[in-house]
This record gives sequence, C-alpha cells and structure tokens, in this order.
Amino acid sequence: MKQKISLFISLFFLAFFLSALIFWGYKNNSNKNSKMFLSNKKEIERKENKNTTSLEKAKNQKFFEVEMKPDIKYDKICFDCNLDLYRPLEKADLSPVIIYVHENNGDKEIEQNKGKFFAKRGFVFLAINYFLIKEEDDSDEDFTYRDQVNNLATAIKWTDDNIENYGGDKNKIILIGYASGAHLISLISTDNTYLKALDLGTDKIKKAILLEPIALDVLKSKTLFPRNFKKEYQIIFGDDEEDLKKASPKYFIAKNEKLPDFLIFYSSFRENLKTEINSFQEELDKFGVKNKAIAFRLPHKDMNKLINYPNGNIGDEILKYLNNDL
Repeated sequence: MKQKISLFISLFFLAFFLSALIFWGYKNNSNKNSKMFLSNKKEIERKENKNTTSLEKAKNQKFFEVEMKPDIKYDKICFDCNLDLYRPLEKADLSPVIIYVHENNGDKEIEQNKGKFFAKRGFVFLAINYFLIKEEDDSDEDFTYRDQVNNLATAIKWTDDNIENYGGDKNKIILIGYASGAHLISLISTDNTYLKALDLGTDKIKKAILLEPIALDVLKSKTLFPRNFKKEYQIIFGDDEEDLKKASPKYFIAKNEKLPDFLIFYSSFRENLKTEINSFQEELDKFGVKNKAIAFRLPHKDMNKLINYPNGNIGDEILKYLNNDL
C-alpha cells in the first residue's frame, strides 16, 4: 500500500514538473513571438514611411492636402475625353502640371495613387481618358493612334486654357505615359502637326517622361524584329513604310527645333525595347536634345508602379529629375 502511495506521489510531482516546464516554454516562446511581431510591425511601419523618401527627407519637402476633381470634360464633342484632376491645396505659387497618359487598355480611374502621390508633393496631376483602339479585326470601331494623339493634343489645349483656374502653371506642362501611352506622348512631343492644328507647338511641353515606351521606331522594329512587329504593331500601324515612319517619333526629331527634354524608363529584361530606345536616343543626341534613359530590373507590368517599388523607386527618380530642372 505504501509503495502505491509513494508511486502516486512521484507521478503527481512529475506531472506538475512537466506542466510547469511546458508553461514556461510556452510563455518564453510567446514573448519571443511578441517581440518578433513588434519588430516586424516596426519594419512594416519603416517601409510604409518610405512614402516620405530619403530624397524628400533630405530636402525637408513640404506635403500638401490633396483635392480631387473627377470627370472633367476636356473635349465636349468626344464622349470618352474626360480627366480626373488632383491638386495640392493651400499652395502659394502655381504648380507644375503633369498630364498622365495610360496604356491603350487602361483607364484613368486606376491612376488615383499616382494622382495623390504627385499632388501631395506640389504638382497638379491630370489623368486623362481617350479613344481606345480595339485590337480585334472584327471591331466596328475604327479609331487609330492618330485619333488618340489628337485627343492628347486637345487635353493639352484644355490645360493651356484652363489650368490656372486650378492652381497649375501652363508654362510647366510635363507629359508622362506608360507603354502605348508613352508612344502617344513621344509622338506629340516630336511631330508638331498635332499641336499646331490647335495654335500650339511642341514648345508647350516642358518634359516628356516615357515609361516602357513602344513604337519609337516602328520601321526599324519591322526589320529587326519581324515576329514582334506582326504580333504587336502591324494591326495598329499597318505595313506601309511611309505609314510606319509617320507613326515613329524618331523620324520627326530632325524636323523639329523645339523639343522637350526626355526621361525614359525601361525594363532591362526587354532587349527589343532597349534597341528602339538606343536608336531614339542617338537621334536626340544628334540634334542636341537633352535625354536620359534608366533601366530597372522589373517586369514590364511593374514598370507602371511609380511609387516606392521595392526593386527601385521610379517615383523618386522622377521627382529628382523634375525638382532639379523645372
């Protein structure tokens, strides 16, 4: 009997000891997890605070409250031609104006982050919609890239006539475009005929910033990259050599003495694009036009993320470029 009582007591203390050991281990691990959580939280907050970039901290840049005005018609005849306007509030002087042109299958509605980003930092930002080209052969619509450039010209004319009412400086107009949108802004910046029809000129454009531009030299692309040409360009630009030249910004550089400065961003993964950009830059250099190209190790679709992308902050580069030379 005594042996059973002794065994029971031993088992009781053993169970108590094991329970205490397990509880201590759980508490210690919980504290570690808590510290890890707080550490991760601080890291997340640190990354989020990168919206105030190192460049901005160094300059103690002022931030503004942002007002957004949606769906302003810039062409009363064109149903699709409207824009969203973002502006900084309580800014003493007139602000530089950014007109942003999305790609052909895009929409101004998804550009709110960009609008807020730039308006917060003292720019008036216009995200425009325009005629979209349906790339299917059986489409009933017959809009062309020329219609799109004419839309952009009308948006620039509206800006010139109206932007001072919103605190913008009509003499500091900057164009930013992505993919096919970059093609449109590079074409209107080099071929003077579109703006000349509205009694303006390419000297109205201060800077042209191209994100992953396409079709800078469509004719050369047809020769060097025939498969890519048939897949991406032929349905939009046709096959005639003269038509391809008219669609290529490169061939208007020599004909125009009043060109804006160009800043070009491209993905280092796209060799075809790099070839077109090099050819475009050589022509700009030949005629003394200021230009700069920057490669990022990002896929094409991520090059449109201007703000604090982990592999390279395109937004910082744009701000640095504009703040140093406006």
